[in-house]
Amino acid sequence: MQLHDAYNECLRRLRTAAHKLDIEVHEIELQRISELVVQPLTGPWRQYHTIEHIFEVGGKDDPLEMVAALFHDVVYIQIDLSINFNLARFITPFVREVKPVRSGLTEGLVVREQNDLDDDRLFTLVATVFGISPGDRLEPQAGQNEFLSALVAAKVLEGAFPLAAIAQIIACIEATIPFRASPPAGTADHSEQLYQRLCRANLELALGLDEHALREAVRRAVRLANRDVEGFASSNPAQFLDNTWNLLPETNHALLTSTAYTVRDYRLSLQRMRGFLHRLDADAVFRRFADEPAEAVHHERLARVAHNLSIAARYLGAKLVTIAFVEAMSMRIGPDIPLSLIMGALPRPDAPPGPTLEGFLPPAGSPPVGISELESTVLRLLEFGRESNLSYDLKHSPLAAFFALELGLGPMLELLGPAETLFARLDSNDDIDTKREQCERFLALFPEPAAETVIACALQVLLERSLALQAVR
Repeated sequence: MQLHDAYNECLRRLRTAAHKLDIEVHEIELQRISELVVQPLTGPWRQYHTIEHIFEVGGKDDPLEMVAALFHDVVYIQIDLSINFNLARFITPFVREVKPVRSGLTEGLVVREQNDLDDDRLFTLVATVFGISPGDRLEPQAGQNEFLSALVAAKVLEGAFPLAAIAQIIACIEATIPFRASPPAGTADHSEQLYQRLCRANLELALGLDEHALREAVRRAVRLANRDVEGFASSNPAQFLDNTWNLLPETNHALLTSTAYTVRDYRLSLQRMRGFLHRLDADAVFRRFADEPAEAVHHERLARVAHNLSIAARYLGAKLVTIAFVEAMSMRIGPDIPLSLIMGALPRPDAPPGPTLEGFLPPAGSPPVGISELESTVLRLLEFGRESNLSYDLKHSPLAAFFALELGLGPMLELLGPAETLFARLDSNDDIDTKREQCERFLALFPEPAAETVIACALQVLLERSLALQAVR
């Protein structure tokens, strides 16, 4: 989405929300808010947490959801590698950065101590709803971005929206902290804890919300939080993997330069994603409070998440075994070889097609008879691809599909353990000869005909490039 289109849609949503809430907000103020929201969300590294994403999460019906969604991702330090300059002034009075300049200090962001904080009602509101106290460390994987985004939202909306409305917006943003482990048995779940903290804020800050409004605020928050992660419950595994692949370059920025990222860059991004999904419990993805959503809907979502995670585990496992073969093969040339040197360049609209390893692979065989529905789905995804084309990667996996059909998906996945061992050695301080020796051992685990076919195809890519260079002379 173009920057001016994003700005206009953000402005339109703010106008709609103000109208539905019967709030008088000056047009200049709405324009100011729109500018502050759009700038960080259209940053160069945003691929999934984009302006389009926040519009989808906000929906079209509930005005508080619409506004909360606009702000819920404005701060995302791990993607942007910083906090947007125009947003920093709303944060620095309350949060400081710690650098380990002396022993005993750990790098990170910390809420200022009480004696270093101004008496600010909006900060107190956000801290209370999030359960944050002065001096607390903000952990990157435990709500840091959401807390900072909520703080921005509260301060930006101050004076334009009533305090009670801001409180409910903050509750929505708190609910979007993703993938939290379940609390110990016998204790309140995360949605109930949010309700309790919102009740406390309502009492201490005299928000004027009655019991019905408080419970509805948490239902709303749960509804928005579930919409934020609804891709995990997609009935189409290719669409689920699309979302996964859009996340890769946000924290692996090298992938956005498709001709330059190395085999290792790509492999590390796959390892991180597989590790994250492997640790993810399906029950930690979606939330529920009271009757939001209906119990049957909730359980159906969890079942789909579990199914998609099973598919992703096998899909990413096959991709990792394949990239292990490519990395081992490329070590015959040297370390940190661009992936495009081996596989061929990705197609580009501004360049003629060049030789690709896929173009020299023999036609794919037929899947074996009698395989499970899960295996069939994984093979289909490898051969035909995810839902969308991306600038930094093919949507299908021709080499992984070749190995899966030649070896069988099960035997191929048995090579994942040796692949992980290889990765550990390649990332170690071992000398280059030791690493190459380990690579040759790994290549020897593949059936010779399949391995020799792939090596010959890679050689053909290099020969075609050599011929192209010679033709220029």
